Amino acid sequence: MSIWFSAGVPGVRFRKHPTRRHGVGYDRYYAIHYRVNGKRKDEGIGWASEGWTPRKVALELSTLKRNQLLGEGPQTLKEARELAQKQRRKEKINQARIDRSQVTFDQFFQSAYLPFAELNKRPASMKSEKQYYRKWIKPALGQKPFGKISPIDLERLKMRMLKAELAPRTVELAFAVIRQVWNDARRHGLVEGDSPTKQVKIKLNDNRRVRFLTESEATKLLNSLKRRSLQTYRVAFISLYTGMRFGEIAGLTWQDVDLEGQLIHVVDSKGRNRSIPMTKGVKDLICRLNRGIRIS
Repeated sequence: MSIWFSAGVPGVRFRKHPTRRHGVGYDRYYAIHYRVNGKRKDEGIGWASEGWTPRKVALELSTLKRNQLLGEGPQTLKEARELAQKQRRKEKINQARIDRSQVTFDQFFQSAYLPFAELNKRPASMKSEKQYYRKWIKPALGQKPFGKISPIDLERLKMRMLKAELAPRTVELAFAVIRQVWNDARRHGLVEGDSPTKQVKIKLNDNRRVRFLTESEATKLLNSLKRRSLQTYRVAFISLYTGMRFGEIAGLTWQDVDLEGQLIHVVDSKGRNRSIPMTKGVKDLICRLNRGIRIS
């Protein structure tokens, strides 16, 4: 049975540990007793080896009595501990949130995104991604936390890449890597919202080459086709001077031809009607065809 001793302060007492020593004497466990709503309350506080002294215990008891008198704050030691525990949990969560918000683009890329991507993507794709990252993305964004990356950072990166005479398509592929890393980080709760790449426009060049035939080249082509196939010659002639596609010419009938108005009426694959003017050459060719025979 524990024997309690007065600590020399009203409401504060202690008991000695039978073996554990603190300093030159035995360790002391302090407790307080007081009344709440007329009922006696006995609560232990802690050991002297944990830093508790009669004065500190008395201050804790005084705070509880003051809270009871004013009707505010924790009024028992249990309530005070629960409140302190909640506060510590809240601080821990906030600190974890702060820590996560400080993770840089490079830290996440190296430790989380890259290992997973290497397991799931083709070696050729990963080689390209690593090249884009090492040469362009890391110098621009690597040391920035996700929350500090803005569209202006990506605009600057885009301009650097274009000034280096990289094709817009290459810039677009590099930005696709940034977007994938960002989306992965969002799934892990490191950032909220869409990737800022969505706010940066990359104008792709039309790399298709348009080649127009000269009048001399067109004549040579038609004459060559005429010697090989009269039917092919007719289709090519009409296509060259009207812009009609093969499928439109192949489906053409006399009902579609307005010789008086010098128009060809066409219904395209989407059901839209359009009328195409006939040149004199196209009209002469159509007039020479036998009525009722399909042009193609």
